[in-house]
Amino acid sequence: MDLKTALLSFVLLASVSLFAQDTVYQTYSSPEEKENGMLFTQVALGVPFNLNPNRGNYDPVTEESEPWFIPDGISLHGGAGIHLKKWVGLSVNTGIDWRIMQKLVSVPIYGILTLNPHFNKDTSVLLQAGLGQAYALGRGDLNGTYQKYRLGILFDNEMCLFIDGSLFGYPLKDIRETGTFTIGFSLFTF
Repeated sequence: MDLKTALLSFVLLASVSLFAQDTVYQTYSSPEEKENGMLFTQVALGVPFNLNPNRGNYDPVTEESEPWFIPDGISLHGGAGIHLKKWVGLSVNTGIDWRIMQKLVSVPIYGILTLNPHFNKDTSVLLQAGLGQAYALGRGDLNGTYQKYRLGILFDNEMCLFIDGSLFGYPLKDIRETGTFTIGFSLFTF
C-alpha cells in the first residue's frame, strides 16, 4: 500500500470515529399515548390433552390406575392486533395444531377478542374468545368453523399461563366435530 492510500484511509477512519453521533427517534409522545391504543402480538405454546382410552384401568406394574387425560400433541399459535389500554383487544391469529391420536394436523385462521381486566399492577385475568376457520392438512378439503375459548393469568403484561378449549367444526371418523383442551403459556408484547 502506498503512502497516499494509507493516509487517505487513516483520514477517512478518523473522520468516521470523530464525527459519529447518536440519534434517538421518539415513536410516541408520551407513555400514556402508548398505552391508549397500540399494536400487540401474542405467541402461544401449549400441549393438548385427550381422554385416555384406558382411563381408570388398573396397571399391576405401577400399581396405579390409568389417568383420565393424556398429552396428545403440540399447539403453536401466534397473532397480532390492536388494544386499548391493555384491557380490550382484537387480533388476527393463526397457528398449527398437531394431534397424535387422531393423526391430525390442522391450521386454524381466526380472529380473537381479548379482555384483560387488571386487578393489581402485576397480574391480570385474561379472557379470550375466537372464531374463524380451520383446515386439516393432508385430508383433502376437510375444513370447518373454528372456535377457541381461553382463560389465563397474565403476569407483568408479558407472560400468561392458560387453559383453553378449541372446537374444530369438521367431522373426523365417527366423531361429528373434534375438539381439544390445551394447557400452556403465552407471551405478549404490548
